[in-house]
Amino acid sequence: MNHKKVHLHHCRSTKSAREVQSRLDRLSATDVYTQPSHREGFCNSLLEAGAMALPSITYDICGCNDSVDNETGILVPPYDAEALYTAMTQLLCAPARRQQLGQAARKRMEERFDRRYVWQELRRFYRKAYIES
Repeated sequence: MNHKKVHLHHCRSTKSAREVQSRLDRLSATDVYTQPSHREGFCNSLLEAGAMALPSITYDICGCNDSVDNETGILVPPYDAEALYTAMTQLLCAPARRQQLGQAARKRMEERFDRRYVWQELRRFYRKAYIES
């Protein structure tokens, strides 16, 4: 595999390392969340990033593609380092695109993963299962 060194000094966040203390601080100092996992259950960190209006770049695998699609981030083929590199460089230097994807991610999190919605859907599922049994 051909590994490239990514030089993104002109694209990085303006916050210093000293300002980044908690998980939320780290996410708020992030321009793009990247989760290149080869195996994942339902990935809560992608939900957290979306809730913070961050676009995500992740592998197109079960679990990750349940919360991210090409409207809220970028899905790349698993094990494809070149596609991952390309997606990272595209988004890091495209602030308008990052903002568009991030806002769509935030909206998606509010619509599909808000706890009230999740509980409502669980109740609906169990009622249906009970009636059909």
